[in-house]
Amino acid sequence: MKVIRQVDWTYSLYEDENGRYILEVVIPSSKAAWANYDKQFVLPWYEKIFIRLFPKRTDVLADKFLEIEKKMQK
Repeated sequence: MKVIRQVDWTYSLYEDENGRYILEVVIPSSKAAWANYDKQFVLPWYEKIFIRLFPKRTDVLADKFLEIEKKMQK
């Protein structure tokens, strides 16, 4: 996989062999302050176009997925 964008300890955006974008988000565990886990999200084709046009969109998507995961932990 090719790294498209990587932000320290927050998320990484990859492009796989098939051309799909995969967003890997680091999610802190609610049970312990030191525990984290990674979750991967395969982005739809239109998000790939939006990210190419607006690179900061990746930040918005990572924040969105992080909030969803935090709500699911509760």
